[in-house]
Amino acid sequence: MVNQSTMRISALRPGDHVGWLYHTAAEHRQVLQSFLRQGVERGEKVIYLRDNCPPEAVLGYLGQDDMAVAGYLQRGQLSIQEAVQVYCPEGRFAPETMIQWLQTQTDQALAQGYVALRVTGEMTWACRKLTGTAPVLEYEARLDQCLSDWACLTLCQYDRRYFEAAWLLEILTAHPLLIIGTEIFSNLYHSPRREVANPELAAVRLANRLYTVIRHKRSEQRLQESEEKYRNLFENAQVGIFRTRISDGKILEGNRRAAEMVGYKDFDQFIKEFVAAEHYINPADRDRMLASFQDGELKNFETRFYRKDGDIIWVLFSGRIYPERGYIEGVATDITERKRMEEVLKESEQRYRLLAENVTDVIWTTDLNLKQTYISPSIKPLRGFSPQEVLAQNLEDIFPPDSLEKIKQAVAEEWRLEQQEPKDFSRSHTLEAEQYRKDGSTVWTEIKVSLLRDAKGQPVGYLGITRDITERRQTEIALKRREAALAALSYAAEKFMQTPSWELYIQEVLGSLGEALQVSRAYILQKQGSQTEEWSASQTYAWVAPGISPRSDNLRFQKPDRARARYGRWFKRLSQGQAIWGQVRQLPPDAQEFWRSQDIKSFVMVPVFVEHQWWGVIGLDVCFQEREWAAVELEALRAAASTLGAAIEHERIYKALRESESNLHYLTAELITAQERERHRISSELHNELGQSLMALKYHLRALKRQLQPEQQLLQVEFESLFEYIDEVIENVRRLCRDLSPTILEELGLTAAIQYLVNDFKTYYEIQQCQAQIENIDSLFPPKWQTIIYRAVQELLTNIGKHAEPTWVSITIKRINKEVLLEIADNGNGFKLEQRLGSETPKDGLGLLVIAERLRILGGQLEIQSQEHQGTEVTIIMPIFVEGS
Repeated sequence: MVNQSTMRISALRPGDHVGWLYHTAAEHRQVLQSFLRQGVERGEKVIYLRDNCPPEAVLGYLGQDDMAVAGYLQRGQLSIQEAVQVYCPEGRFAPETMIQWLQTQTDQALAQGYVALRVTGEMTWACRKLTGTAPVLEYEARLDQCLSDWACLTLCQYDRRYFEAAWLLEILTAHPLLIIGTEIFSNLYHSPRREVANPELAAVRLANRLYTVIRHKRSEQRLQESEEKYRNLFENAQVGIFRTRISDGKILEGNRRAAEMVGYKDFDQFIKEFVAAEHYINPADRDRMLASFQDGELKNFETRFYRKDGDIIWVLFSGRIYPERGYIEGVATDITERKRMEEVLKESEQRYRLLAENVTDVIWTTDLNLKQTYISPSIKPLRGFSPQEVLAQNLEDIFPPDSLEKIKQAVAEEWRLEQQEPKDFSRSHTLEAEQYRKDGSTVWTEIKVSLLRDAKGQPVGYLGITRDITERRQTEIALKRREAALAALSYAAEKFMQTPSWELYIQEVLGSLGEALQVSRAYILQKQGSQTEEWSASQTYAWVAPGISPRSDNLRFQKPDRARARYGRWFKRLSQGQAIWGQVRQLPPDAQEFWRSQDIKSFVMVPVFVEHQWWGVIGLDVCFQEREWAAVELEALRAAASTLGAAIEHERIYKALRESESNLHYLTAELITAQERERHRISSELHNELGQSLMALKYHLRALKRQLQPEQQLLQVEFESLFEYIDEVIENVRRLCRDLSPTILEELGLTAAIQYLVNDFKTYYEIQQCQAQIENIDSLFPPKWQTIIYRAVQELLTNIGKHAEPTWVSITIKRINKEVLLEIADNGNGFKLEQRLGSETPKDGLGLLVIAERLRILGGQLEIQSQEHQGTEVTIIMPIFVEGS
C-alpha cells in the first residue's frame, strides 16, 4: 500500500527546490524512504549529504534488499558523502562554490546516462559552522534561480530540534516548496527578500506561518475533495441525471443511475442507443411533458417508462429546456416504490428537507425588480431572520447604504452586459456586501448572482448564492491594519533615532498608528505616583480621527479619582506587561459609565516599559462600532509600545551624555585657561629674572675684558667665545618665553603669530623648502580660540622638527565658506597612526590627542594621514566663530 507521503513526494520533479522541516526520526525515515527509492527507480543519480544520520541508516531507508542497495553503490548511482566536506571544502561555507559543485554534479550525472540528479543534504552542520543565516539564504536564493534550468532536484533538510526559530523563519522564505513533517506544500511565504524577525517573536511567527501554509494546503484539499464529491455525486447519485435531444429524446449525456433506471447494465451501450421517445408507455405523455415546460423549467412531471427488459417503472422528471441549444437537462427519479409506499415518500421528503436546512450557503431568487421570491432556510443562521421575514423586506432593510450602492452598480453592469451580443448565458457576478442582522449587527457576505432565464433565454429574475465571509474579511482587514501599523512603526523608529527627544514626533506617530489601525483615538497615558495600586494617570499626547471629540475636552477624565476608578482594577495586569482590551459592554456596570460618556465602544491599552519600569500605556478607542481585536493587531500595538519605551530610554541616555559632555567641556576649557595663565607666569619669570641675570653677567664680563693687557690674547679669545655662548643662551630663553606666552599673538594677532612661528621653525630646524600660504583669519575667532589654534600649529610644527626630519614642509590656511581650513604636510619619516595615538604620552608638548580634544570643544576637527617613510598630512577644520554660539 502506498502511503499519502509517498504519493506527494512522487510529484517532485527535477528543477524543484524543496525545504524540509521535521521534528522526529520517524518523519525523517518516512520521507527519505520515498525520496531516495523514487530517485533510483526513476534512473536518477542520488547523492545524500549526511551530518547526523549514520550511513547505515540512510542505506536502510532503501529497504531490506541488500543486493540492490549494493548495486546502486557499486555503479555510483547512489552516493553518501559528508555534508561538511561538501558544503565547507576549505573550512568555510562559500555559496558560489556550492552552486558550482551542484552544476558539476548535474552535468556529470547527465553525461553518465542518468536522467537527472537528485540531492538531499542535512543542514545541521550550519548550526556549528555559521553564526547567522545570511550565507545560507544567499545560497538558497541563488540555487532557486539556477534549478529552473538544471536537471536537478534538491531537498534541504532542517531538523527543527537543532535550529532556532529565527533561523527557520528566514529559511522559510527561501524555498518555493515545503515539506512540513511528511506533507508537501506550496510555500506562501516564498520570497527572494529576507524578512527581519524580532527574536522574541520569532517562534510565534514561525508557528503562525507554518499554520498558514498548512491551512492553505487544507483549503486546497477541501476544494479538491469538493470537486471529487461533486463528481461522485453525479456518478453515484441515486437519481438519474441526463441531457437528451429535444427532437427525439436521444440521450446525449447521463450518469450510471440513469442507465440502471431504464435497465442498461452496459453504460456505453446506454449512451449509444437509448432514445427516450421509444420508452414512453403512452407516447402522448412525451408531448404533454414538452408542453409542461414553464419559463424553460419542468418540475415534477410523472410518467411511466418501459425498461430495456420490458418492466414498467414510474419516473419523476424535473429539468430545464434549452431550445437554442437543442437539448433538455434534468434529473429522473424512479418513483415506483413511492407510488406503492407513501411512507417511503414521506421519509424521502424528510431527508431532502434535512439536506436543504443544513446547507450553510443561502440560495435565493428575485424578480427583475429585485423583489425576493425565494430564500433558503439557511438565511436564519446568517442574519437571524426567518425566510418569511426576509421575503417581506426591501433591499434597504437588508443592505447598508454603501453595500446597497454596490448592489445597484452590479445590477446596472449586468444589464449593460446583457445588451451585448452574443449573450453569455453562463455569466455571473460576484461581489462582497454587508448585510443587517436581526440583533442590529452586520455580517459580511460574498454574493454570487446570475440571471434567471425563461425558455427563450430572456431574463426573468436573479439567482444568487450568499456565503458568510465575516471571518475571512476580518482576517484580511486585521492583516492590512497590522502591515500599515508596522510601516508606521518603522517610520516612528527612524524618526525617534534621528532626534534627541521622542516628543518631537510622537504626535505624528500617534496619527500614523491611529490611521493604520482605523481607530477613533490614539493616546498616551503617563503613569503618575508610586508602584502601588493607589496611582493615577495623565494624558500627555493624543490623536483623534476627524469628527471625534478629544478626551481632553472631558473634564472628568482629568480628575485623579476618575482615573483611579477607571484603571485601578487593571494596575496589576498592566504592571506585569499584559495588555487590556475588549468592548465597553463587557465591563462591570460601575466602569461602563465613564467609557460611554466618551462614546467609546471598544478599546485596547498596552503598557509601555522604560528601563524595566512601567512608564504608562498606549491606548486606542473605537467609537463608531464594536471591534474584535485580532492577535496581529495586538502584536503591532505591543511593538509600538516597545518602540516608544526604547525612544524614551534613548532620550534619557542622550540627555545624560549631553550633560556629561557639557561638564567635560567646561572643565577642559578651565584647564586650558589655567595652563595658559601658568605659561604666561613662567614666561614672565624667565624673561624678568633669568633674562636680566644673563644680561648683567654679559655686561660684567665685558668690563673684565676691558681690563685685560694687550699681551693676554688667549683670554680675549676665550671672552669672545663666552660672549657668543651667553648670547645663544639669551636667545634660547627669549624663544622659550615666546613659546610659553607668545606676546606677538596678543600684539599682532593670530595670522602674524603663525607666520612668525613658521619663519622661526624654518630657521631653527634648517628646513630646505618651507612653503606657506596664510590668509588673514584674525577677525574670524575670539582671543581664546586664537590661542588654542596657535598652540595646535605650534605643537604640529614642533613634532615635525623633532621627529620627521623633512626636507619639505607646506603650511596652508584659508577660509572656505563658514569654515577655516588649515593643512600642514611634510615629506618626513611618517608613522603608524594607530601605534602613535595608542601609545602617545605628551611629555614634551600637547600631544595629538590633546590637540584633537581641544579643537573638538570648539567644534573643530583634526584629521591625520600618515604612513611610515611617506610623510604626514594634518588637516584642521574650524567653524568660524558666531557670537552666542
